[in-house]
Amino acid sequence: MKTSYAPNPVGIDIERPQFSWELNGIRDGALQGAYQVLVSDNPELLEREEGNIWNSEKVTSPKAVGVVFEGKSLQSKKRYYWKVRVWDDPKLAGKWSAVSSFETGLLNQAEWTGDWVGYPFGWVGKVLYFRHVFLCHKPVDRARIYVSGIGYNAIRLNGAKVGKNVLDPAKSDFSKRTYYTTHDVGDQLKSENVMLISVAPGWYGMPKLKLQMEIVYKDGTTQQISSNDIRKVTLGPIVRSGILDGEEYDARKENFSQLDLPTDTIIKGLPNKTWGVAHIVESPGGKMASQHQEPIQVTETFKPRSIKQVKPGIYVLDAGENMAGWVSLRVKGSSGTQIVMKFAETVYSDGRVNQENLRTAEATDRYTLKGGDDYEEWEPSFTYHGFRYVQVEGFPYSPNAEDFTIKKVRSAVAENGKFHSSNPL
Repeated sequence: MKTSYAPNPVGIDIERPQFSWELNGIRDGALQGAYQVLVSDNPELLEREEGNIWNSEKVTSPKAVGVVFEGKSLQSKKRYYWKVRVWDDPKLAGKWSAVSSFETGLLNQAEWTGDWVGYPFGWVGKVLYFRHVFLCHKPVDRARIYVSGIGYNAIRLNGAKVGKNVLDPAKSDFSKRTYYTTHDVGDQLKSENVMLISVAPGWYGMPKLKLQMEIVYKDGTTQQISSNDIRKVTLGPIVRSGILDGEEYDARKENFSQLDLPTDTIIKGLPNKTWGVAHIVESPGGKMASQHQEPIQVTETFKPRSIKQVKPGIYVLDAGENMAGWVSLRVKGSSGTQIVMKFAETVYSDGRVNQENLRTAEATDRYTLKGGDDYEEWEPSFTYHGFRYVQVEGFPYSPNAEDFTIKKVRSAVAENGKFHSSNPL
């Protein structure tokens, strides 16, 4: 069962969503002749076969995909429950399905309480880190974050990444439409909380953030946080990030041990010299729209097929196939040592990667070690590459396949079918 082509979606902004279902358990050879859909804002009502939001009654139709909701007006930020039954005999109704659900996002533009914020005073094109500390003094029932950070954004809440998506939001013409994503973060909240949002240039160029957080407590009271409440912004270890050129990360500039703690001296005092004050900036112009399409995620991880030294200190990984994605590395060494990874689809006769077809795109990731006795692990956050081969330079010792993990990245669409062929293609 799906609502607007997604199972149990959260944050949809469609006032008339569509329902779809697959037929299971009907007689062999039988077809759906009719259906009935019930929608309620209370699952207990569905148990009594009451649809207080919509009762389609019996509809004579074989349609099981794209059945349009025609009930009462939906409210923003609210969860609804639905179930369906079908007839494969004109007089005999089938059993009710299990209950499915959907949750609305912000259905009206006026419900966005926060403005776009950024820092237009000298960090143009840099990855910005926005930080906000807030308290929850009562038991939390649920909490949602509605966020758009363009070009790309990622959220850490109390030191943990929020969600599995990468490269959010989806690309659009920002002057017409800007996508936002919805995150369920109720389980990540504590009494004292730190939210750290990193925003990269991506396809936009000037990092901007728009965010709204809704916390509902078990006593029914609510708390709202918007991007206007987020006052602190700074730079971080991502010193350069570009879609075509790659990402550069300096681990010596990491300070997450401070940023993720609500009791550190930075948050108790006023912004110091390392912090700027986030300012309201110009909107990109487009309307805010919930991101309904499948998100981009890491869909597969594996070790390189081979690793060869093609020249002294220069190694080339073979992923075994052409793909979109990146490489996660594991390394230890002296502080300031820089690892360079160049991505390409082909290699020269001497084994080095051939980037001539990329024209001016660098397609290169760089990682600078913070140093120490422990292994350091890193992967880029706001870039991706089309590649099969990766040329690695600067490794402090001869690496092996265990030091690298290939990460394949794509839209997380479900597999709906496959076939086997006797032809090797």
